[in-house]
Amino acid sequence: MIKWGTQVYCIKIQGRYRKRNPIMTRHLWNHEEHAPPEIDNQKQQITSQNWQAVKSYVVNSNHVRNTSVSNRKRSDVFQNTQSTCLINPQIYEYPTEGVLIGCVGIKLPTWLARARCIMTFTHQTNRNRYRDNLCAFRCIGHSLGKDTKAMAQQFTSVYGINVESGVTLDMLDDIEDLFNVAIFVYTKTEGKAVALRRSTFEAKPVYLHLESNHFCLITNVNRYAESYRCDVCQRFFYEQYELTRHKCTTEPVEVFPGGVYTPPLNIFEKLDLEGVFVPHQLRYFKYRIAFDIESMFEKCDIPDSSKTSWECKHIPISVSISSNVEGFLEPYVIVSNGDPNDLCAEMVDHFHDIQSESFRLLQTENQHYLDMLETKITEMKALDPSEKKIPLERLQEEFMRYLKQIPVLSFNGGRYDLNCLKEYLMGLLVDENLSVLKRGNNFLSLTTNRLKFLDIVNYLAPGFSYDAYLKAFKCSAAKGHFLYEFLTSLEKLDYTSLPSHDEFYSSLKGRNISTAEYENCLKVWNDNKMTTLRDYLK
Repeated sequence: MIKWGTQVYCIKIQGRYRKRNPIMTRHLWNHEEHAPPEIDNQKQQITSQNWQAVKSYVVNSNHVRNTSVSNRKRSDVFQNTQSTCLINPQIYEYPTEGVLIGCVGIKLPTWLARARCIMTFTHQTNRNRYRDNLCAFRCIGHSLGKDTKAMAQQFTSVYGINVESGVTLDMLDDIEDLFNVAIFVYTKTEGKAVALRRSTFEAKPVYLHLESNHFCLITNVNRYAESYRCDVCQRFFYEQYELTRHKCTTEPVEVFPGGVYTPPLNIFEKLDLEGVFVPHQLRYFKYRIAFDIESMFEKCDIPDSSKTSWECKHIPISVSISSNVEGFLEPYVIVSNGDPNDLCAEMVDHFHDIQSESFRLLQTENQHYLDMLETKITEMKALDPSEKKIPLERLQEEFMRYLKQIPVLSFNGGRYDLNCLKEYLMGLLVDENLSVLKRGNNFLSLTTNRLKFLDIVNYLAPGFSYDAYLKAFKCSAAKGHFLYEFLTSLEKLDYTSLPSHDEFYSSLKGRNISTAEYENCLKVWNDNKMTTLRDYLK
């Protein structure tokens, strides 16, 4: 603390330490060894010449480098830190609480006198200077349309405080209560506004600019500064209203209280934390089911709307199922008997048969790690028999759910297959702890205790066709072609020959298959010695 004339100032040095630490600050004269020779510990009164000597001392000090000195008013108090070499420090001076703020003899900087959004109130209308220290009441009175001296006299009579020499920042609370205003005090540095006081009073706001020991009225706070800074947490805002609603404390501010996003731990990472280490080759679910449906088009009598024309209803007539689970390696095709409910029921039953075998095989492979987990659970329960369920038991249940649930894959099944089957399928799965994740009409995931339906399209680049997908993995089988619009009833499955090329036309696509593609269909028919269209469907 330094007493200079009638003002009391606190000097602060701010800079960045060499070793990449955050910006640190310390009071320059809190330690006797850092006190300049011109200033003693008795808060000696100094002259302007001595003040320049103080600045010179700091600039030439061995404790700082590349010092830039500036006079800025601040209202915060920074913690002390140990002295080390600072890089690019800055020195600030600011009036402390209790300093009287008036305007007698004040000389404002040129930029402030020319500012269009600030009324300085240093001169009267007849260009004579004000001879009082009522700048605070003058600013508030102008904003409220009241007389300056009358407001000062009212304040003195109510609180018994003489304001002829000015007011302190502490008195602004009483002024708010008496005149029902919310007073915000700012100062400005390098185009950036620093909030010295933010009001919590719900009343008409009055914005004041503090320059040295003089209050000015901010008439347009939006044009006042390029940005606004909280003087407590040092956070910047582009708009004044953002600073007004900002709340902070003197404690360190946590910008991201939960930290950065990290993916949740999978079951094997959780087991690692408990000391159960599953080998890397067993951490991939090796079994899966793939399915595809075919539908026939049944004419519908739904009336058209202004934007939609209803042509046919898609009725599932067959399901093709394949798997890499031992005992179910051969493709399995189910052809409808005319009732889609029976078709879906047989499909789900076959899925469950595959899942049961998959679970048995996986449980056998992981039995050693299941036993390790069971041993740890037994040991922990022995330590506290009163505890009903321990976390390791929940982890054991999660591990068993993982082994039980087999992926059921389809290509574009989330958009077509599941939407075509949902009318008949959901009732069969509702008792299986059914969970659905959708985006619009697209099923991203449909899970039960034993099955997890996934669409491969959700994991491919947009526009990736099924034909391109097969070629990318060098599959020997190619995408086939079917007579969707020809097949309008189950009786047509008994056709003893492949229909003509014209029957492959698709009104949805607006085109037919090529001649080469039709010839390939004929080759498939002849090579596989098909006798009916039912064989071609399989």
